[in-house]
Amino acid sequence: MEQKTKELSEEIDDNHEALKLAEDRARRGDNLLQESLSDLSKERMINIQSEKTRISTDKLVKDLNAKIFELESSLLLKDTNTNRRLESRIEDLTLALEKESLAKSELVKTVRKNERIIRELEFSHSEKDKAKMKSDEEIDKLESKIKRMKNHVEELESSESTLLLNKKRVEREAIEYKDRAVR
Repeated sequence: MEQKTKELSEEIDDNHEALKLAEDRARRGDNLLQESLSDLSKERMINIQSEKTRISTDKLVKDLNAKIFELESSLLLKDTNTNRRLESRIEDLTLALEKESLAKSELVKTVRKNERIIRELEFSHSEKDKAKMKSDEEIDKLESKIKRMKNHVEELESSESTLLLNKKRVEREAIEYKDRAVR
């Protein structure tokens, strides 16, 4: 009886350890979730900034194209010195336009990369939510098992105390019978 009680106590201790480990995993999962959400928020802000930059770049490209058109139109009307100066300006504007186009393509790449990262973070977040739910279920199961084991131990202890009382009563009665038999 005592050995069974001892075994049950050890099993309860093991279950408490398992419960603590599960709670620790759940806390780590929560921390990782918070970090992922923070990273996701940062990536969204970067995406918004990239989109604003892309829009302003598009506007700048349109303005530069309009200026190029105006300059080409005025070239026809002005003399050769002005033409040379305007051609130089057109080349400068063309180079600036090319640089802006390159910057725009880089921004588009960055936006796509950020969107991919956001999708990965969202997937990771959902996986962490699933793991947390699983851990919570394990914790609930272990707590239920511990409660059942405690009840069983209490029943065994109660049964043991009853048996001890009966043993003492029987011993006392045996002593009384011996005393009566000796008299």
